[in-house]
Amino acid sequence: MDTTGLTDDQIDFLAQCEADFANRYTDKDDDFAIVMAIGTSRPPIMEPWRPKGGNSYRPDRSEKERARDRAQGNRRRYEKDDGYGDYKRRRY
Repeated sequence: MDTTGLTDDQIDFLAQCEADFANRYTDKDDDFAIVMAIGTSRPPIMEPWRPKGGNSYRPDRSEKERARDRAQGNRRRYEKDDGYGDYKRRRY
């Protein structure tokens, strides 16, 4: 590894880290060996994992319908509509 530009303390720290982690994730790493001996469990799988067909879910409006409203000049002023932004005019 290139140690150009490192201080002596940084070089010593780097050498210490390389010595400490030289056998990491190998058979010489005791913690890793324990985990590998235990093994991993199977992931939970829900059966049936596919959704049932025919649920009749449909969004309220499609992109095509929204584009049609914009293209035909349907420019409602939403700030005066009873829905959008109405909370600004309410007094509690």
